[in-house]
Amino acid sequence: MTLGRYKQFYEVTEELITKGKRFDTESLKLISFKDLNLAGVGNAGKAACRFELIEDEIKRRIDTIINMSFEEVESDKGKWEVIDDGSMYHAYYREKASPMHIKDAPKWKLLVEAMKNLRGDWSGGRCSEHLSWIYALLPLAEVEGVVPIGWCKAVKMNADTFDGHFNDGRIMRDGAMRLPEDVAKTFGFPSGDASGNIAKLMGAEPVRREGGYRGSYEELFEDILTPEQKVIYMSELIEKIYETIDNI
Repeated sequence: MTLGRYKQFYEVTEELITKGKRFDTESLKLISFKDLNLAGVGNAGKAACRFELIEDEIKRRIDTIINMSFEEVESDKGKWEVIDDGSMYHAYYREKASPMHIKDAPKWKLLVEAMKNLRGDWSGGRCSEHLSWIYALLPLAEVEGVVPIGWCKAVKMNADTFDGHFNDGRIMRDGAMRLPEDVAKTFGFPSGDASGNIAKLMGAEPVRREGGYRGSYEELFEDILTPEQKVIYMSELIEKIYETIDNI
C-alpha cells in the first residue's frame, strides 16, 4: 500500500528485514516524512539504521522546499507533491520561523502559548496559572483583531468548560467535544462536554461553538492563519513566559 508516492513504513520495514537489510539512503526515500524517525528506533526492528542517515534524509527533503514561497506551498496549484504530510508542512514553517521576544510578540501568539501550556500541564485544575493567562489574554487578543472574535469566544467557552479532570487541558488542542447523550448520562456528564483521549475512546466528537469555531489552537494553523501568521505561530519565545500581565 502507498501513501501518495510513499509506502507504508511497516511494509518497507518487513521487506528490509526479510532481505536481511537495514534502512539506508535509498530505502529511507520510500517512507513519508513523519515516519523517518521510526526507522532509527525499535519500531524498525532489525532494519533500524543510524540516526545520521535519517538526519541527512530530513535535511534533503527540507532543502527541496525551503526556498519556496508560502504561496507556492499553499496555493491550489502549489507544490504539494514534494510535501509528504503534515509533519513536513510544520517542519517547513519551523525553518521559516525566527525566535521572538515576548515584549514584541502579538497577543494572539501569547494566547496560543498559554493554551499550549495548559495542554501540557493541567495539574492545577481551575487554579492553573496557564488558565489564568488564557483569561487575561483573551480580551487583548480580541482587541488586537488578528484572530477572529468568534474563535476567541470559543476558546473562552472551552476555558469555562475546563476542570482539570475529565475536561482536561487537551480541550485547548482539540477544541470543544461532545459525548453521545447516552454515554454522558451513564457517566454523569449532563452537558455531554468532554475532552482528552479517554473522551475520544468513549465516542466524543468535535463540535463547533457559536460562529462555527472549535476554539482550538490547531484550528488556527489549519484553517485561520495566513502563511505569514503561521510563521509567527511556529516561532519560539526566547524569554520565560510569563511574569506579570504588565510585561506584555
